[in-house]
Parts: sequence; C-alpha cells; structure tokens
Amino acid sequence: MVNNNYLKVGCVIPVCHLGKPIDNANEIIKCAKRITDADIICFPEMCLTGYSLGDWIVNKELLDNANKALQMVVNESNDSVWLVGGPLNLNGDLYNVCYVIQNKKILGVVPKMHLSNYREFNDGRSFKSGLEYSNKTLTIEVLDQLVNFGAMIFENKHASFGVE
Repeated sequence: MVNNNYLKVGCVIPVCHLGKPIDNANEIIKCAKRITDADIICFPEMCLTGYSLGDWIVNKELLDNANKALQMVVNESNDSVWLVGGPLNLNGDLYNVCYVIQNKKILGVVPKMHLSNYREFNDGRSFKSGLEYSNKTLTIEVLDQLVNFGAMIFENKHASFGVE
C-alpha cells in the first residue's frame, strides 16, 4: 500500500441514517470495502449513529444498537486502519469517541477532548470531555476486547499517528 514513501489515507463520508446505527454500519462497511488501496480510512465523527441527535443520543436502545453496529464494523474490518466515530458509555458517562479498528480488533478508543459548545453545537449537554485522559490511558472492555482508552499514539507497519 505504501508507494514512494507515501501513506495513503482515505476520507469517506458515507450516507448517514440518523438514529439507525445498523444501517450506518452497513454503509460504513460498504464504503470501506470499496477502498482497497488506503492504509487508513477516516470516517466522520459520530458516523455510527449520526451527529445531530440531540437528547436522543442518551436513548438506551440507540446506544445498544450502536454497540451492535460497532460489532458489525469490527467483524468486517481488514488490514486498513478504520477510524470510526460513535458514542461510548463508560461508567455512566457518555463520550463522543473515535474507534481505531484493524483486522477485526479495536486498537484503541480516543474520546473527543474539546467539545463543541457554540451556535448549533451543544456537545457538552450530552457528552463528557475526554480531557482528563489527555495525558493518560486506561484499559476498558469494549465488545469483549480489552482496549486502551484515552489519548495515544497508534503505530502500524507504515506510520505512527494520533487521533483527536
């Protein structure tokens, strides 16, 4: 995948079905499978559920379906690193996170540090900031996998990268 010392990064905006995580997972998988030559594929923030859900983001059924959708995405992942946005309920706190996924594994989970709270954005109403994890990580369980949560550097055979 790396030619002439370049790393190929794909940025994808799949069709979003607001509040329908299973449909969104299918869109994410369909898009990712079409990109055969990228080392890293970036998907939008909160693409598992949709971003503009307002107070509906705390709905238990929606969060349960988001976990099912995440499992679908993880199960279909391949050699490319997939950066997929979604919610994470951790000890009763809801985080807006990026799941870093490769080869059917979650490599890590990075919470959004700087929440948007201006004009039409009101992230602080629903999400907790991940700033307390900007200099540390902890090990959490996601989909029966133990993964690091917090700010971290990821490494693959071609590059080191971070997520915010």
